[in-house]
Amino acid sequence: MEEFFENLNECVLRHTFTANEMCHLGMTGNKPSIVPPKTICAKGIKQVDSVTSGEKGKYVTENVAVNAIGKHVPQELLFPRGDFKNHTLTGAPTASIVGANPTGF
Repeated sequence: MEEFFENLNECVLRHTFTANEMCHLGMTGNKPSIVPPKTICAKGIKQVDSVTSGEKGKYVTENVAVNAIGKHVPQELLFPRGDFKNHTLTGAPTASIVGANPTGF
């Protein structure tokens, strides 16, 4: 860890970076919490269906970059699938960058 900060200090002094030019990138994995909607059906129906995602329990990778003065770039969400559908963005923050990868990374 000490070597990292020595290299960082050397780079900052050599290139004279300011606080708004340096960013920290954090990556995390989040499990989507999927709650099926309340199902109501007509009286006399013997079979009731409810639809939820088949990817329950898989992680969504989230990348966030913030600089020292609090500015940030839109978060990036990587979904673990080969095909991405836009309806997956329901409830996501505005300007999120979204992608899909079979491995999820």
